[in-house]
Amino acid sequence: MKRKIISLSVTAILALSMILTGCKAKDSTKEQETQSVNNLIESALESINNNSEAAKALNCKVDNYTYNEADITCYIALNQDKASISGDGAGFKDGVLTINSAGTYKISGKLNGRIEIDASKDDTVNIVLDGVDISCDSYAPFTVWQADKTIVYLNGDTTNEFSDAAEYTTLSGTTDDDTPTAAVFSKDDIQFCGDGTLIVNASCNDAITGKDDLIFVSGTYKITANDDGLVGKDSVIIENGSFNMEME
Repeated sequence: MKRKIISLSVTAILALSMILTGCKAKDSTKEQETQSVNNLIESALESINNNSEAAKALNCKVDNYTYNEADITCYIALNQDKASISGDGAGFKDGVLTINSAGTYKISGKLNGRIEIDASKDDTVNIVLDGVDISCDSYAPFTVWQADKTIVYLNGDTTNEFSDAAEYTTLSGTTDDDTPTAAVFSKDDIQFCGDGTLIVNASCNDAITGKDDLIFVSGTYKITANDDGLVGKDSVIIENGSFNMEME
């Protein structure tokens, strides 16, 4: 079966997601206008998939990651304002779970706080979400400050939820320019995959932002955003998945 990889502008991808899920924008569109957008997307898909060099370039960015229990290097169980950590590469202080090295981290539980990834620029960090509910009342609940690539795997039959604050504080030692612009925010490549569900409630600004490549291989995504749903600076690539987005 020929794989389809979508690499479109953010507005086109948002339109595609709304068409696929039946979600409506604030201003209702006429049937012929919707059909026109459908035709535009189909043309873009055909162009991408008929261009072998373009398809090859996009394919090389997609990591067909599969999760095995034997791969886990660190287990993390969250409990409101605490965390139990079994393994290396992670630490917890003042409501912040920090991951600072390559490895595979399996995370479960509920946290009033946030997750931060700050590893080496050559590290690949694999995050297995196994039923998490993370909300932060002053900041973004999930940020990647540095890594070569972060892969977020949504474990099958689990629902995982991130909720941010309506307004972010500026952390000590940083400036406003360092403040995340999305509830799920990455300064480097980030990929989402797996058979689970990710819910993002973005009250401040955007829902999911990647400052490099933002890649979706599979999974179910339910997004509510005060601004944009998906933002990728270099590219937004969607290979597969179910998307339901509501944006202001």
